[in-house]
Amino acid sequence: MRLNQITLPACHIASVRDFYIALGFTLIVDTDHYARLEAPQGGATLSISKVDEMTSGSGPKFYLELESAAALNDKIADLERKGITFDSAPVDQPWLWREA
Repeated sequence: MRLNQITLPACHIASVRDFYIALGFTLIVDTDHYARLEAPQGGATLSISKVDEMTSGSGPKFYLELESAAALNDKIADLERKGITFDSAPVDQPWLWREA
């Protein structure tokens, strides 16, 4: 398993984006509602997604890369047995990722 991406909610994307650029992240996507940056080492990315306000459902999202959809399903089942909860079961997304 490899960490692929973490998505953070933010009311003010520009200031959060600029903070991570100052830390050495490289900007790879920049819109008014979404920014994505690559970590200085290791290839993991950090995304910032615009929210109007911080709510209990707007927390960070973590993306782990596994070798197959079946491996993701198995990993989710294992994490659920350990008490970790997910907002949804694994589902194929239109952007060609399988997510839970």
